[in-house]
Amino acid sequence: MISYARLRRGLRSLRSYNYDVPWCVPPWGVRELRASMLPVYGRAISGPNPSHFARAIAQELGVAFAVPFNRGRTAIGVALRALEIESGSEVVVPAYVCQTAVDGIRYAGMSPVFADIADDLHVSVQSVAAVTTASTRCILVPHLFGGSAPIAELEAFARSRKIALIDDAAQSFGARVGGQLVGTFGDCGIVSIGPGKSLAGPAGAVMVTNSEHLYRRALELSMTLPEEAAVTVIRRIGSYWVWRRFRRYTGAAHQLWERLSTRPRAHVHARMSNADAALGLAQLRSSRSNARARGANVTALLTALGPFADYAVGTIADEAMYLKLVLILPPNGPTVSAFVGALAAVGVEAQGGYRPCNFDDRAGVPLARTEELWERVVCLPTETTPSEAVCSRVAESVATLFAGVPSAVG
Repeated sequence: MISYARLRRGLRSLRSYNYDVPWCVPPWGVRELRASMLPVYGRAISGPNPSHFARAIAQELGVAFAVPFNRGRTAIGVALRALEIESGSEVVVPAYVCQTAVDGIRYAGMSPVFADIADDLHVSVQSVAAVTTASTRCILVPHLFGGSAPIAELEAFARSRKIALIDDAAQSFGARVGGQLVGTFGDCGIVSIGPGKSLAGPAGAVMVTNSEHLYRRALELSMTLPEEAAVTVIRRIGSYWVWRRFRRYTGAAHQLWERLSTRPRAHVHARMSNADAALGLAQLRSSRSNARARGANVTALLTALGPFADYAVGTIADEAMYLKLVLILPPNGPTVSAFVGALAAVGVEAQGGYRPCNFDDRAGVPLARTEELWERVVCLPTETTPSEAVCSRVAESVATLFAGVPSAVG
């Protein structure tokens, strides 16, 4: 039987999950509310929005063709199959990446080969070349946290080896490299809707390309995919409103729900729903203003960090999208858990980075830089404007946390 004292401690810990600057709160408003009401009129699944959204993304990126899907991993898998790469081939992907990218490779029946990362947390030509073999048929290059990988150099490398390249702009839609939008390099690109992305929403993705042959093949494959059930889409959108849009007020309840919920839902590869596409269109219309707001929030947080802003990695640039403010903590500094706890105490919900995907496949080339850096990555949310009071508390907390630690990286 649970004691009263233990129950009080549990409730007190849950209250601590209500933050002034919560994690990944989407900038949703009236447009998104209207889009969310489509299921009420029976238009959750079928409708014109998926094709409208695909065309709008193609126009925004200046490419010729686009095909919509329900998730980024589905788009990656279909893109690989549309490239007519034989099953079992190797696809090079960063070890430090969201697991869903790897899921897309496996969905296509291919084998991920993990490349090491550089100090900016992206792969380099050198790290990709180190794991490229005669069996390599494609390089998947995700751009992380609103920043960008050296995609132009990687494109040239892929071309020199006569292998395909997929430019995954899921986390950095709107960012540029040398003036060119990410997602437009290589054979095709991927743009996704998701929590904490440039286009914030429950789900959705688009494969973009200038190759008519690749487009027609991807479109043909997309037609073989099922539609998601309406109840799945409705539940997903409703959950996003409750647990994401109003996270500042539902954070504690979400933690309780996560502790009680033990049944993971299996992913279904499917076509894009009408309601998800409507949400994507709404986000696309406000993407530039949202990016400016995130940039201002990053500036405020960097100012609060003071000299310790030196630990920010290279996602902070004029052509970045500021999805996260990412720091790599020094080896002699505080741990990620200590840093996250200190910020939580002053109202900012920070989180650690990814667990490297190669940890489940140790047979490949040792990835020294990935293994050295990953446990020191911490991410701060950029969607919510931190008040002056919050910034002041952050400054005090970080100064205390880093007492005696040099302020310059390296």
